[in-house]
Amino acid sequence: MHHASREKKMYADDISTNKVPISDCVMVSGFSDRPTAETLDFCFDNKKRRGTEEVRDVKMDKKQGKCWKRYADPKSAEEVYRHSHVADGHKLCVHMHNEPLRVENGQLNYHCRFLGVREEQTKIVKAQTLTDNPIVTNRDFTKGEAIDFQHAYVLINNYNGVHEEEHTSTEHAIIEAQVAMEKFQNPEPVKIQSIDQRKLEFLMKLPTEKALFENALLSNYARVKWPEINGINCTIDIISTLSEHIVDCRRLSKTWATTVRKQIESFFESLCVNELAISQEIWNDVIKHLPVDEEVAIIKDYKKLQKVFIVGHKFSANNMTRRIEDIIQKFETSHCIKKDDTKDFQKTVSVYCGAFSDQFIQYLSILEVSNFVKKQFEKEKVFGIWEFHEGNVIMMYSLSEDKAMVAVDILKTSVFNKQINISRKNYDALESHRWLEELKAIQRSNQKAIIEVFTVHEISNKTVFIYSISSEAVNLVFHKIKSFLSKSDIHNPPCKMVEMFQKMQMDLRQNEWRTPTGRFIYTRVGDITCFDVDVIVNPVNKELQLRGGLSRIIRDKGGKTIEKEFYDFIKRQRTLQEGDVLYTTAGNLPCKWIVHAVSPVWKGGDHKFKNLYKCVRRSFQTAHQQKCTSIAIPALSAGISGFPANHSTKTIVKSIRDYMNEKGHDSSIQKVYLCDINKDTVGYFESALVKYFS
Repeated sequence: MHHASREKKMYADDISTNKVPISDCVMVSGFSDRPTAETLDFCFDNKKRRGTEEVRDVKMDKKQGKCWKRYADPKSAEEVYRHSHVADGHKLCVHMHNEPLRVENGQLNYHCRFLGVREEQTKIVKAQTLTDNPIVTNRDFTKGEAIDFQHAYVLINNYNGVHEEEHTSTEHAIIEAQVAMEKFQNPEPVKIQSIDQRKLEFLMKLPTEKALFENALLSNYARVKWPEINGINCTIDIISTLSEHIVDCRRLSKTWATTVRKQIESFFESLCVNELAISQEIWNDVIKHLPVDEEVAIIKDYKKLQKVFIVGHKFSANNMTRRIEDIIQKFETSHCIKKDDTKDFQKTVSVYCGAFSDQFIQYLSILEVSNFVKKQFEKEKVFGIWEFHEGNVIMMYSLSEDKAMVAVDILKTSVFNKQINISRKNYDALESHRWLEELKAIQRSNQKAIIEVFTVHEISNKTVFIYSISSEAVNLVFHKIKSFLSKSDIHNPPCKMVEMFQKMQMDLRQNEWRTPTGRFIYTRVGDITCFDVDVIVNPVNKELQLRGGLSRIIRDKGGKTIEKEFYDFIKRQRTLQEGDVLYTTAGNLPCKWIVHAVSPVWKGGDHKFKNLYKCVRRSFQTAHQQKCTSIAIPALSAGISGFPANHSTKTIVKSIRDYMNEKGHDSSIQKVYLCDINKDTVGYFESALVKYFS
């Protein structure tokens, strides 16, 4: 055979042949389901009948219909192989079993033993898989590469140029040609991030959809590692199920990650999330009557937001949404909320409650507070619903004017508040860590009274507002804060020294900085809505409403265009998290664009700093995408959001520095304005600039 392979090449490859090493093992097949390993032992381990020594090891696989028997003496295996055997009326097929083969030095070395043909008669061979896959010798082999078959056909052929007498057969003969597989390296798991949480919950809570998703992944040799149901983090891990036993496993592994990622992205794009707002008055009724259709969509309700989210495949989810809209309309009509459909009901009337402060509106918007007021309505057997209008105006609706006026009185007498004007000597106390700890202690000890403390920074003064549903709690907290401020006087230098230091600080104030990448940063005291820049940044809260603080000023000055674009975007996007941004045109303002950043509300914790850092970075990225050259940014989260001004400004400047270091050379932004109407806050900006840019 070696001589023939040199005379005639097969597919331009040389075939190297070697004799089979001595084997002490035979493979038996062709037996029925009835014989046991002991029955086969009797057939083969019988020295008197066959002259064989004892069987050293037996392995039987009835699924494959094979049995491997290893003898103490290799000659016994040879003896068994040369004779015919019958068990339970079936003629057995006995093959010599040889050790696995490897591809070495670029050549395929076959160790062959033919059935019914003596070794010296062996000629040129080529191997095919048992499933008639292409002949393996037309492939390029490298050292250690695995071959895709374990049992092979060997074909003895007549080739031109080889003497005919050298060939003894032209028939197929089966050999045992197991291949030693190099250890297969599975692809690394794929992490799919930033999945819409509601879409992920939809999959995890619907067994049918979950099974379909998992089966679809299995078709691409992948399985999903689901997160905990109580702690969904919008991330899933996809793990490969490829193995060395799968045909073309190495080729598949090269594109596995890309294929799986595209498949999952396509699946989640096929899902949609629809949002419906529900009035607080009819919330419980609507939730009780929500239709159930777990095969197509899941309804996730968020009572705090007073919204329901319908999640599912687009066609089914849209149908479900229309059904729920009908239910909402029905209950709106029955409660006289929808003023267009009142033919069969007594008409509602509206009464002007008055214009209230940002703090009052924010406090009344707290779910626990609004529920408390509604309970007061129920006690007095009065029907009343309030609505917020532009300019912090509240309108009250009821079944008659008299009842509406009663509801207004109940609303106003249900909320108590006091304010403390802060003297300049106590300004630093409100920025201290001790103040934050004091606020936490106040809220812990007055949980039932729903205490909220707001600190408002204006141009000439600072004010602390205390709100509660209990007048006693308001008075108690008022005295606690006064006591805290009086104690803080001890730690402050005399007023004259403070004023002298501040004057020196103003005289030395630097209001222009140059970054290493050649960009300029300016500090300014003033109203950001008057700045003639390309883009200004507007802080908005998680409720995504243009109601309080700077948001309200921008809305009022900029006109309806800003508000319309803002809420149109919210309807499309559905939800935003702290650190996210969106942009609109600027309406009547002198700037071109407004970036609305969802800035965090201060509650302590490193994640709040991270979210504020993201706000700034994403604001700059958005400005660059719009090819803006100048941007103005205020002290985000300071003021009614409760973020200490010194911490807010420091985080903002740090984020700007990191952005400029990474993107400054490529960014379109040339000028940055850090501004606030409070000169003390601007002073914090400048201190941070000295730290990060000097």
